[in-house]
Amino acid sequence: MTTRRGFLASALAAPLLASEAGEKPRLIAQVYVFTQELSRRKVSLPAGLEEIFATTREAGFHGMELMSQMFTPELRGRTVEFARKHGIDVPLAYCGGRMHAPEDAARAISNALSLAEVSAPAGTVAIDMNPDPIGRAKTDAELSVQADNLNRLGEALRKRGQRLFVHHHTPEMSGNAREWHHILTHTDPALVWLTVDTHWAFRGGQDWMAIVREAGKRVASFHLRNSVDGVWTESFGEGEVDYTKLAEYLRETKLRPYLEVELAYEAKTPHTRSLMENLRMGREYAERVFDVRA
Repeated sequence: MTTRRGFLASALAAPLLASEAGEKPRLIAQVYVFTQELSRRKVSLPAGLEEIFATTREAGFHGMELMSQMFTPELRGRTVEFARKHGIDVPLAYCGGRMHAPEDAARAISNALSLAEVSAPAGTVAIDMNPDPIGRAKTDAELSVQADNLNRLGEALRKRGQRLFVHHHTPEMSGNAREWHHILTHTDPALVWLTVDTHWAFRGGQDWMAIVREAGKRVASFHLRNSVDGVWTESFGEGEVDYTKLAEYLRETKLRPYLEVELAYEAKTPHTRSLMENLRMGREYAERVFDVRA
């Protein structure tokens, strides 16, 4: 049985980013689409938990980013068990949190650190956090509080031998990506890395490759999804976002972030194949475009 002290010692000694782990980016799957698929079939997460890992492995992936609800006290043991059983490593764990309000941020930081600890036996080396949106633009003061708290969380994770990635959706892209730029310029590069969700940047009206270039070496992972005629495709493939541009950029810069195939459904997304088949096709497309192997 691995002790917490043993985990921390090994984590501090081991590579923590895909960019430190090999010559090419690491290709993994993101779990979100499974939550949609199980809901569509009216299957509870506990009942469908093992299916998530079995399907992902059948589709040819060896790694996943999981979400915090898979590490509740009721599920965390089974999550680790099934991940190991099906040969799935879990380098990243995703959560949200209200980081802009002092009265809420302490709880959000505590929750993120708890997630980091309980997901560590599954292989988690970084927490991927999306600071909660609030239905309006955050004030300058709120953004300042948010940045301070992201630094605080990043420092706490560093002491554990883990790291903080910050994810975004469309709210951070509004106002010429005002909130996203604030995070980029007001957090410590030694403590806070970035997850760029290319399609949310695209849908948010930004030049998504400009976002990528601005983030530069701070990009630790990408969430990869595509659309046709404004609708998310059922698999990851060609569409309105030209991923050959990103592949060329990564070759030029020699950056090696995590590449996460993140399928997602919306109302007009077709359902013509099984989720396993869509994941397999998405993996094969990513492998061709980025010249990587899952």
